[in-house]
Amino acid sequence: GIIYSYFTDKYDIFLNGISKYGIDVLLPLNNEIKHLDFNDLDNSLMTILNNCISVHKKNKNVHEEISMLSHKDETLGNILLQNDIDMSNNLLDYLVHSNISLTNANEKSHIFIAIIDSVCHEIVFHQHPGLDFENMKLESVKVLKQLLSN
Repeated sequence: GIIYSYFTDKYDIFLNGISKYGIDVLLPLNNEIKHLDFNDLDNSLMTILNNCISVHKKNKNVHEEISMLSHKDETLGNILLQNDIDMSNNLLDYLVHSNISLTNANEKSHIFIAIIDSVCHEIVFHQHPGLDFENMKLESVKVLKQLLSN
């Protein structure tokens, strides 16, 4: 009963939980950006990728459910879109804070996030046969590293 004094209904509780908790489950890169070390880019990118994969594995069922619901519920879809925008902005802010100046930084930030998300989804959800996931991670790190250079 007391929780309803803060929220209007169960749907409001759900959306509030998604906007606060969902970012950790759906957008783990937001928590990983702080591990980006430009003095050891290969290792820090691999750490970020592995940590994001780990979060996806740990929250696989929740991730799938929220992702599915986001296509049916416009409000939830907008929350996830805003979280995605925030994550891109967090990466851009980190780059500025690290004195890293990139051409087309906004676009590169979006591509950076999309690559990590795609690799996580391939390894955790899709698992296409014939792919060596360790090699996929190594190749992804090369591409991510290239994105972070001009």
